[in-house]
Amino acid sequence: MTALEVADLSVTFPGLHAVRGVSLRVAAGECLALVGESGSGKSVTARALLGLAQRQARVSATRLEIAGRDARAWTRRDWRRARGRLVGFVQQDALGALDPLRRIGQELAEALRLHHRLTPARLCRRSVELLESVGVPDPARRLDQYPHELSGGLRQRVLIATALAGRPAFLVADEPTTALDTTVQRQLLALLREITEAGTGVLLISHDLAAVGAVADRVAVLRDGRIVEQGPTRQVLGAPAHEYTRALLAAVPSAHAPGSRLSTAVFDLARVSPSRPPAGSGEPLVRLSGAGKVFARPDGTELVALAGVDLTVPAGAVVGVVGGSGSGKSTLARLILGLDTPDQGSVQRCGHADRRAGVQAVFQDPLGSFDPRYTVRRVLAEALAAGGVPRRQRPAHARELLAAVGLAASVLDRRPLDLSGGQRQRVAVARALAPAPALLVCDEAVSALDVSVQAQIVDLLLEVRRAWGLGVLFISHDLGVVRHVSDHVVVVHAGRVVEAGPAEQVLGAPAHEHTRQLLAAVPRLPALQAGQA
Repeated sequence: MTALEVADLSVTFPGLHAVRGVSLRVAAGECLALVGESGSGKSVTARALLGLAQRQARVSATRLEIAGRDARAWTRRDWRRARGRLVGFVQQDALGALDPLRRIGQELAEALRLHHRLTPARLCRRSVELLESVGVPDPARRLDQYPHELSGGLRQRVLIATALAGRPAFLVADEPTTALDTTVQRQLLALLREITEAGTGVLLISHDLAAVGAVADRVAVLRDGRIVEQGPTRQVLGAPAHEYTRALLAAVPSAHAPGSRLSTAVFDLARVSPSRPPAGSGEPLVRLSGAGKVFARPDGTELVALAGVDLTVPAGAVVGVVGGSGSGKSTLARLILGLDTPDQGSVQRCGHADRRAGVQAVFQDPLGSFDPRYTVRRVLAEALAAGGVPRRQRPAHARELLAAVGLAASVLDRRPLDLSGGQRQRVAVARALAPAPALLVCDEAVSALDVSVQAQIVDLLLEVRRAWGLGVLFISHDLGVVRHVSDHVVVVHAGRVVEAGPAEQVLGAPAHEHTRQLLAAVPRLPALQAGQA
C-alpha cells in the first residue's frame, strides 16, 4: 500500500510561490526525508499534506492520495476526520504542542476518543499501552503528570504516542529530534525506525543530515520550493548529484578542521568597536566555585540540578558545555547570567561577585525571546540603551551592529515574524553584542537552524570572538559543532562536571563513560564518495 502519493503540488500565497511542482511518494513501511534550507518550503509542503495550509494559501495538485484516498477535494471536516486516523503529525516543539494545563493521560484520552469508542477503563489501559510502545518508562505514573514535569525526550515520545493513537497509515514528523541530546536523539531515531518497520509510512523533515542518514530510506532535497534531487539515502548523501546538496553537506562542521570557516558569509566587525573596560589582568570572565542549585518539585521533594560545580571561562576562550537532557546545562547558564542564584558555592563574573554586567545571552529560539511587536530598530535601541549608548548615537550604532552580523540596514524596520530563522538569530547576536559584553552565553544557539544557516552563525560567533576577544560559553547537544568551536569542553551529568579539558582531548579520547556514551550516540553521515567532497 502507498501511504502518500502527491504529484505537482503547488502552494502559493499572495505575492509568493512557496512550493512548485513537488512530487513525492511514500510507501507503507518506508521513511522519506525532506531536507533543505530554512525557507525552502519544507514545512509549507508538510502542512499542505496535512490540510493545515494557512487560509490565504492556494493549494493544488494533480494527485494527492493519503492511504489510497483522494484528498484533493476534502473539506475541512474531511481533513479533521483524517488527521489522527489516516495521517499523524509530530511537531518540533513538544512543550508547545502539548497543553500545559492538561495531564498526559488527558492528552492521550482525547486523541483516542476522537477515533475509538472506548470505556474509561479501556482508555486508561490503551493510554498506558501507547506510552509503552514508544518507550516511556513507568507509563502508568506518567498519565498523571503534566508536560513540564517530563524531560524533552519524554515529551517528544508522548507527542509521538498521541500521533499514533488513531493508528495512522502515514506520519509526518517535523524536526522531531531538534535540541535533544545525542542519546535521546538516538532513542527517538530508533523509535521512528521501529514505527516505519511496523508498516507506517513516514515523512521526516529535518535539517540534521546525519540523523536523516540514520533513519531514512530515501531523501528528497528541496530548494526554493522545488525538488532538486531525490533518491536512496546512501546515494544522495554519499554521492550527491546536485551542487546544492553538495553545498549542504559541505556546511556540516565535521567536514572541516576545528575553527575553520564553514560559509562564505561576510561580516563587517571592523565598523563596531567594543567600548567595554578590559577584564582584570589574568582574571577569568566567570568562575564558579562549588556552585549548586536545588529546586522543589510539586510533590515536595527536592531536585538537585547542580552540585559542587567548578568552572572557569577565560577571556577570549570558547568553553563548550555538553551533557544529556536534564543534566543541568541550562541551570548552569542561568547561574552565569544571574537569572538564578546558587544555593551553595559562588559565581563570580568578570572578577566581581554578583555582577551580571558584561554577560549577554543568545538563546535557542530568537522568535520566542523577542517581543513580536518590536521592530529590529527598537530591539537594538533597547539593548544599546542598556549599554549606556546616548540616544542620538543609537541609530548609527544599530546600523553598524547589523553590518557586523551581515545584515542590511533595511532590516531595521522589520519585525521578528518578517525575518527568516537565520536572520532572527543574527539579530539576536547583534542584540547581545550591543552592550559590549565580555562574555556571550550561547544556549543551543544553533540547534534549530539548518546546516547552511548554522554554518553562518557559527562563523559569526568565531569571528566575534577573534575580533573582539570575547569569551563564549557554548552550550549545545551537537557534539560536532561543539568540537568545531570550542577550546575547552565541560561534560555535565546529573548536575555534576564529570569531565573537563581541551576539546580534542575530551571529545577525541574521552576518559569518562558518560562522555563515551554521548559520542557513541552521534549519528554519522554516509562517507562521501571520491570526487564528491
